[in-house]
Amino acid sequence: MEKKKKTIFFLIIVFIGIINLANKGRCSPYIIVWYFNTDKETYYYDEEIYINASWDLNYEVGQTSFIQIKILDNAWDLLWNSSLYSQKGSHLEGEWYINIEDLDLPFNNTSIDLIVAFYYYLNTGVITDGYAEVRYIQAIKRNISCELIDFKQNINYGDLLQFKARFYSSDDNINLTNHIINVKIVSNEGIHYTNNFTTNSSGMIEIIISNFENITIGIYNLIFEIYSDKFYTDSTFEYQLIIGSIRNDESGIESNNSETQENTTINFIPIIFSILSISVLGFLIFYHNNIKKAKQKDLADLTIKY
Repeated sequence: MEKKKKTIFFLIIVFIGIINLANKGRCSPYIIVWYFNTDKETYYYDEEIYINASWDLNYEVGQTSFIQIKILDNAWDLLWNSSLYSQKGSHLEGEWYINIEDLDLPFNNTSIDLIVAFYYYLNTGVITDGYAEVRYIQAIKRNISCELIDFKQNINYGDLLQFKARFYSSDDNINLTNHIINVKIVSNEGIHYTNNFTTNSSGMIEIIISNFENITIGIYNLIFEIYSDKFYTDSTFEYQLIIGSIRNDESGIESNNSETQENTTINFIPIIFSILSISVLGFLIFYHNNIKKAKQKDLADLTIKY
């Protein structure tokens, strides 16, 4: 019985020692990150980054320690940082929303790599700091699509060129609202028409061109240009425009009619020739029969008289 008590006492001492060692191993101050997340890995330039995290922070009275969320570029230069969080406790939580357009970014690039970091600072007389967790994300520009409405590729010279064009994000079908679109009509000889249009709430512009002083009969390229926008890629859309002459069309119709009449006339010649041939042959047969009958009658008369 005495031996059993000694064993139990020994185990208690060992257990207390393990706890003490664990507490000493978790030196004060300390930081533990339970989770650290961003809601996505890829963002568009006009979106916001959502970050959430949970952590433990402990330090002695009179000491200075805190955590902070940072966003850096791929050269680890600071673009944004949160406030300092120095509250002590376990399973502390925080969340942050950061607009990408508020970051000091060179938006002329199509895409930018970013680093989201969980930063800690511990001061016990000796400063210890660094990044407990990092997440790598990317910011990109949206792609643009163009849709022509009521556009006719072939028109006659002098006709009204009128149609609509809709511009939207091909990634999520969002309309380009209040964007400037440069429209050009060009050929090998140069630019024949140019003008700027602003898209409405539906992402549309309406084009009406009635003056064809600089545009004659021929083949042209209709060009839409979208540029100088930090959220979208610079885009160019090109379509062919063919301007013909209505006189050519009419002369073509008359020519076709003449050819049809000529072909009809040619087709009737064999028929007429056949009818004439049959008529002549019939006449010859009739004439031959009449002559033969006349000769037979004369011969009969001569025989009777004799």
